[in-house]
Amino acid sequence: ILRMGQITASLSHELNQPLTAILSNAQAGIRFIDSNESSPELLKNILQKIVSNDKRTASILSSIRGMLKLESKEKEKVNLNSLVKKVVSVYRSEAKKLNIKISVSLPDTINYVLADHTQIEQVILNFIFNASQAMEKTDPLNKFITIRQFINEDSVTVSVRDNGKGIDEAL
Repeated sequence: ILRMGQITASLSHELNQPLTAILSNAQAGIRFIDSNESSPELLKNILQKIVSNDKRTASILSSIRGMLKLESKEKEKVNLNSLVKKVVSVYRSEAKKLNIKISVSLPDTINYVLADHTQIEQVILNFIFNASQAMEKTDPLNKFITIRQFINEDSVTVSVRDNGKGIDEAL
């Protein structure tokens, strides 16, 4: 339940930005029309910003739907770099709230893997959540999550590291 609350807060923040931009651009367009100082170029520019922010919102919602689907799908060709960046962008506002800095190191080359896109997203997001929880009692100046990708001859590894204390040996 805690994770769903964190995801909801993070996604709310992510969605609020483009929705606020859509509203302010639409209001600006109305003001320009009312003032009789609008030009077709200016209105076209405002409408393009609205379209761009609408597409961003749709993309965020699509990502959410994809991550929340639990059914197993056929394996597909997945751009691993893009997938990691997308998951990090979904969590970034939550990380900021928790004073966690996220560092992502991906190779310059695009790596494709044959996988279930949604399952890989969920696994990486779970690792990031676990890393965040592991650092709950860490000094705020030392809260770092490092995500790296390593390429071997026939495999790709994604590593998620944190600065938490680790698992108590008494457990």
